[in-house]
Amino acid sequence: MRVVNMRMRWIAKATVLCTIAVSLAAVGTAGTARANAAATIEVADAARSASTTHHVILLHGLGRSERAMSWIGRRIMNAGYTIHNIGYPSRKKSVEELAAGLASQVEACCNTPGSTLHFVTHSMGGIVLRALLADSRPENLGRVVMLAPPNRGTELVDELEKSEFFRWAAGPAAQQLGTGEASVAVKLGPADFEVGVITGDRSHNPIGSRMIPGKDDGTVGVESAKLEGMADFLIVDENHNRILRSQPVAREVVFFLRNGRFTRSSLTPEERAEYGGIVAGPIE
Repeated sequence: MRVVNMRMRWIAKATVLCTIAVSLAAVGTAGTARANAAATIEVADAARSASTTHHVILLHGLGRSERAMSWIGRRIMNAGYTIHNIGYPSRKKSVEELAAGLASQVEACCNTPGSTLHFVTHSMGGIVLRALLADSRPENLGRVVMLAPPNRGTELVDELEKSEFFRWAAGPAAQQLGTGEASVAVKLGPADFEVGVITGDRSHNPIGSRMIPGKDDGTVGVESAKLEGMADFLIVDENHNRILRSQPVAREVVFFLRNGRFTRSSLTPEERAEYGGIVAGPIE
């Protein structure tokens, strides 16, 4: 029985590695390669926005480009926000280096008098943002919505970090997203800014889910998405990637940016007291 279990675990790891390879190859088009080679900013036409005082920076996840955030970005823009969709080389540098590289761009694009700056992130983008805010928080920081963030790391990295292929394919930042004490996601600590977290519980990767305890989205466990200090938390019936193209999720993102909470919450009263996040009223 032990031999069978070890073999199944090996098969699971091999399958996940193959999945990573296919996923990264799928986004490794010429456009994505250019986006990962140098950070770029795609700014929505301000004339199409109902407001020029509320800006939203979008940060994609590992192995993706700004294109991954375009769908949800259009929905946020249609709600009256000016969108800044930033691409960064997620597979080339550490979390700290990525955060430092983004800091100057954030300062350049959105630090205008009288404006409010919000963030919407996906997956590893949330960890990069936490690192950025720990060192260089914008004075006009508004609210943050994280989609499927590995705030407590992910067991997939714990299982795969010793693989040379994983280290090559995923890059240095991904290797910092385990669940141990050395994990950047863990070391960054509680949020001291207004943040809501949305995560899915429908797996797109049943093999990878074997490595993650409890419910998960195929990459990040529901419990791992939670962040001490968060204002609200919502579980949706989506997987790690489809969460970016969900109309209900887009509506919840906009609602949180305006009101500092979701229309419904997955937190119990006890959990809400435990996490103790900042809860404020609507922003006009």
